[in-house]
Amino acid sequence: MKILKLRFENIHSLKGKHEILFDESPLSQSGIFAIIGPTGSGKSTLLDAITLALYNKTPRIGSLSKNTIEKYGTIVTKNTDSCYSEVEYEVNGSVYRSKWSIKLTRNKTFKDYEMEIASLPDNKLICDKKSEVPKRNTEIISLQYDQFIKSIVLSQGEFTKFLKANAHERGALLEKITGTEIYREIGKKAYEKFKLEKATLDKLKEKTTEINLLTEEALKELENKQVEYKNNTLKLSDERNVLHKTLLKKEERIKLIVELKKIQEQYQSIDNQINKASSDFEKLEKHNKLIQIKSEILQLKTNNDTEKKLILLEKTSQTAIETIKTQLEKATLETKELSVLNSKQKEQYALDQNIFDSVRELDKNLEFSKLQLT
Repeated sequence: MKILKLRFENIHSLKGKHEILFDESPLSQSGIFAIIGPTGSGKSTLLDAITLALYNKTPRIGSLSKNTIEKYGTIVTKNTDSCYSEVEYEVNGSVYRSKWSIKLTRNKTFKDYEMEIASLPDNKLICDKKSEVPKRNTEIISLQYDQFIKSIVLSQGEFTKFLKANAHERGALLEKITGTEIYREIGKKAYEKFKLEKATLDKLKEKTTEINLLTEEALKELENKQVEYKNNTLKLSDERNVLHKTLLKKEERIKLIVELKKIQEQYQSIDNQINKASSDFEKLEKHNKLIQIKSEILQLKTNNDTEKKLILLEKTSQTAIETIKTQLEKATLETKELSVLNSKQKEQYALDQNIFDSVRELDKNLEFSKLQLT
């Protein structure tokens, strides 16, 4: 982490706006510099402003709230109604700005403080929730507040103690300031862990002395059994592979049988369709043959109707002939009884004779028609 700029207003005794540019000359060219001045001049205020903007804490006060500020009258310069502090810093090539601020209300009471963190130079807001900003700064800087004030910012009180302490106290204080006391604790824990593990190892060594080792003959026998078991395992593995292949073949055969059954069912279905089609084809063939002889059948039907008409005509003619014959016989009888025929009777006879001739001619025609039909 590298602090680039510090801006603040009305913090402790430093009234008004102030700005320190650590990234510009002459400070950027100095490498190392000192903050000096009489007591109360505001040297520690600069450190407070830095930690306030980052963590909402100061080494001399700790965590801050509006109640703390109102109760102790601290942080905000007297007779002012607002204050703020912001720090620009760089981590791994990225630049950030973290800000803390507080204001008075119209009733001369403080509003709750505000914090925000943004990335630069795009000024993109990362977080403006006051409870989360210190956590985000901790994540970015990779230092908690206690680590920060012991490594980046060393408070005036801690440094005075360090100068006045004896060698032993100075070592302990240096550990506390730099946070290296944790390594002493790690060393203690490591030693305790070593003692525990060593005791466990000693117990295991004692147990090994109680174990009876095998003779060379017993060891050889176990090695032979191991070889035998290994050979049996290989043999069983080969048998398993053979069985597996057989199983695969049987499964394949079952699949083929199932496929064959499906093909047979399809064949039977096609065969049924062919039989049905054959039946329909026979019907169609018969139909075509009937169509071919349809005219002959119609002709026969016409001849049959003609025959029926002739038969009816024959019956009618026969009836007429019988009637005429009866009349003729009656006329002939009457003719025989009359001895004298006058001219009218002769004419009647001639007329009857013509009728008789007509009937005879009709009878011949009827016989001729019958011959034609046969």
